[in-house]
Amino acid sequence: MKFLIKGILIATLTLASTIMNAQQKGLSIGIETGPGLRRLYGSGISDSDFNAGIGFAGGFALQYSFTDMFSIRTGASYDLKGAVNRDIIFTDNTGNEVGEGIARSNFHYITLPVMFRATFSVNKIFSFYGNIGLYSAYLFKQETKFKDVELEQNSFDKEIIKVNERVD
Repeated sequence: MKFLIKGILIATLTLASTIMNAQQKGLSIGIETGPGLRRLYGSGISDSDFNAGIGFAGGFALQYSFTDMFSIRTGASYDLKGAVNRDIIFTDNTGNEVGEGIARSNFHYITLPVMFRATFSVNKIFSFYGNIGLYSAYLFKQETKFKDVELEQNSFDKEIIKVNERVD
C-alpha cells in the first residue's frame, strides 16, 4: 500500500512539474526532485577511500521568462550529499582492532541557486536548454552511520572506540 501511495505521489509531482515547466513568458513555478550520484572529493581523500552513493535532491523552482529563449531561475532545494567508506576498522583505546564495517557520511544541505537560462527549441516537441549561475548552500546536518559492524568483543565502551581507515 505504501509503495502504491509513493508511486502515485511521484507520478503526480512529475506531471505537475512538467505542466508547470512549459515555456511561456512571465512567471512559472515548479517542483524538482530526483536522485543523484554523490561522492567526496578533496585533498587527502583518495578514490579508493570512498565509494559513490545514491543521493537525493528536491525542492521548488521559480522561473521568470523574459522571452521564449531567455529567463532567470531560482528556488530552494534540499540536497543529500556524501559518500560510503566500506573499509572502516574499529579499534579500542589501545589501538587493538576489534571489528570492521561500513560508514556512510551524509551531508544535508539547503541550496539556493540563481541561474540564467537559454532555451533552444528545435520543434514544438523537442527543445534543450543551458543554465549558468551560482548557488549558496547551507549545511544544516552532518551524520555518519555505521552498518554491518562486526566486533570481535561481545561488549565494548562506545566512548573509547575509534574509527580508522584501513591501510593495505
